[in-house]
Amino acid sequence: YPDALNDVFSYDQASRLTLAVSNRYQNTVSRAYNDDSTVAIEGLVTNGQNYQIAHFFDSAKRKYQTTYPNGKVLSQAFTARNQLSSVSYDAQLMANFQYDIGMREVTRGLGNGLTQVTAYRPDNLISQKNTRDGALNCNLIVYQFDMANRLLQRQYPDALNDVFTYDQ
Repeated sequence: YPDALNDVFSYDQASRLTLAVSNRYQNTVSRAYNDDSTVAIEGLVTNGQNYQIAHFFDSAKRKYQTTYPNGKVLSQAFTARNQLSSVSYDAQLMANFQYDIGMREVTRGLGNGLTQVTAYRPDNLISQKNTRDGALNCNLIVYQFDMANRLLQRQYPDALNDVFTYDQ
């Protein structure tokens, strides 16, 4: 930069970013890695404060836990088919997921009590998503596609639909 407040980047022998310094904003980002090259710790120093985030991975290299600077923990669990099955933050369930045999998400339960159910057409395109609060339908979205499987319309309950057009 003309004012010589240049950014500086450092890499290890595996070409992984280990340090980034912004001389203009006086911020420093650092990274430390596990032996398998997954990120173990990310650090940020800014305004005289030091913040660190720690990541934990299982033997399949799936990130199952992140600890934030405030000490709160984000946890993720996976199915036997390596699909995300649940997310928790600070020991509170935020979301859980169920999948069909085709590995498509069919149900998403949210921490606020809402559940989203997704239905599919025989050609695997989404036909509708229905968000429910208990037994009540809160938001039914219906999808329409053309013969080339291009999305034509998303129909919402409030009639404010999304319409898509394509060049011929």
